[in-house]
Amino acid sequence: MDSHLIDYFDKEAKVYSERRNNGFLSKLVNKEKVSVLELLDIEKGEKILDAGCGDGDYSVSIKDQCAIPYGVDISSSMIDKYLSLGFDGRIADISTMKLNNYFDKILCAGSLEFVFLPNKAINNLCAHLKEKGIIVWLYPRKSFGGYLYKFYHLIKNNIGIHLFSKSDIEYIINNNNLKIIDIKKPDFVTFAIKLQIK
Repeated sequence: MDSHLIDYFDKEAKVYSERRNNGFLSKLVNKEKVSVLELLDIEKGEKILDAGCGDGDYSVSIKDQCAIPYGVDISSSMIDKYLSLGFDGRIADISTMKLNNYFDKILCAGSLEFVFLPNKAINNLCAHLKEKGIIVWLYPRKSFGGYLYKFYHLIKNNIGIHLFSKSDIEYIINNNNLKIIDIKKPDFVTFAIKLQIK
């Protein structure tokens, strides 16, 4: 795991919710959340892995719809906040974790851009899905808004992130035996995509 990245998210845990729920950023986050939850199409009793769960915002929505969230994150501070909400989860790197558990659906919202090898991370997430399982992935695309997002993290936090082009997504999908079920464009930065194992 990248220690600089872990340090960043450990510090972010103190202000993460407040920052995401105020001002201009909250408008983007809310649009993304609506799209992601529509694609996730939560059903009662489903086991859903929140991969890169942060402090648990999406897991609250999952639980509210009577499904069972399980969260993983590289940040111990984020997981501490997550567990304090009564959720089950653990510190883990989505690229290498072995949970010995299988999920109906996996949500990966805003985390894959931070991993070193996104294709490897998707491959590992697929290994935790039940047959015909679903992945909902929110990612920053190669666009003007995406490059602003990338520039922000580089200048403010000294963190490089991945932006994804159409060909990047096609490569990851084909490489992991996935098919596209639906795509949404919530804002000028991101796409949300629903994928299923073939």
